[in-house]
Amino acid sequence: MVVMLDWDDMTASEAALGSAVGRCTAEDPAANLALYATFRGVVLQLNEV
Repeated sequence: MVVMLDWDDMTASEAALGSAVGRCTAEDPAANLALYATFRGVVLQLNEV
């Protein structure tokens, strides 16, 4: 499973992940660890050049 989430900035990301839906989304990987051998997460901040 591959998921890419995109926000305008880190403040928007933190607000979204702190919401009720965001917390449920964050719980999904923990609930599925028994099904998958590894879980990797990456947070990238892209800057315009």
